[in-house]
Amino acid sequence: MSNNRASPPWKAVIKRSFAANIKENKQAAYLSLATVRSNGRPANRNVVFRGFAGEEHDGLTEWESDLPVFTTDLRSAKIEQIQQNSWGELSWWFPATGDQFRITGRLHPVAHHDSQIFPSTAVPSHLLTHFNHIDISKSAKALSSISQLIPHKSGTRFSWDAERQRQWQLIPDDIRATYTWPTPGELQSESADAATNPWLSSLEIPEKEKGLFKHLPDKEKGIFKHHESDKDKAKVLEEGFKRFVVLVMEVEEVDHVRLHEKPHTGRTVYKRRDDAGDWSIAGVNP
Repeated sequence: MSNNRASPPWKAVIKRSFAANIKENKQAAYLSLATVRSNGRPANRNVVFRGFAGEEHDGLTEWESDLPVFTTDLRSAKIEQIQQNSWGELSWWFPATGDQFRITGRLHPVAHHDSQIFPSTAVPSHLLTHFNHIDISKSAKALSSISQLIPHKSGTRFSWDAERQRQWQLIPDDIRATYTWPTPGELQSESADAATNPWLSSLEIPEKEKGLFKHLPDKEKGIFKHHESDKDKAKVLEEGFKRFVVLVMEVEEVDHVRLHEKPHTGRTVYKRRDDAGDWSIAGVNP
């Protein structure tokens, strides 16, 4: 590894609980995220756990991190709330194993590099200390074309633009389509494009290894030939991609309760001590 930062002790516990529960119930990927509105009132919603930044669920990349990842729309209310107050808390219940996690930390949205709000070029540099680079064989790298979007070369940094691209390709087609819908939360009667929007139910990337959308080549002329339908699809994909945000949490505290234990004496609190990745671990009363 290029870094010597140790993986935090809570990460293995969460990954173990997640793996045990997701086998029985895909809903285990859903958890609650609370933020704070500008008026001081709480805002809560369900989000989907997308793994840890730079990592894949079922394959190898050259990176590992301790940054939980979620995805959201740049136009969503949570983005405005995070602008005012970046603190958030996750509540995660795993029914098969009886584990409850409350995870507190700062939220960092990573938007399109041209965005005026949280552009990828303005991601706080200290987040890079949360990554380790893993030396894996060329054969392992070849297992995933998506992992190639996050190259590592000596002296270079983790690419947030590449991570956005990777997560954009990994999300389901029906979820990807929602980023082309009218602005979330607006009244449909007042939304400029609600009446004319096609409300796509699915938005596919025909050949993911080629990027956002593959245009058909005209071999005779040596140029790219664009059919109208292809250009329309490419435009829609690009519009959705510009609204697509990768949301990472920089974890400060994890409260883990093992509720299947009788009595409920199994509760552990992990707290980050410093920026070097040192954590305290304490058993507390339930």
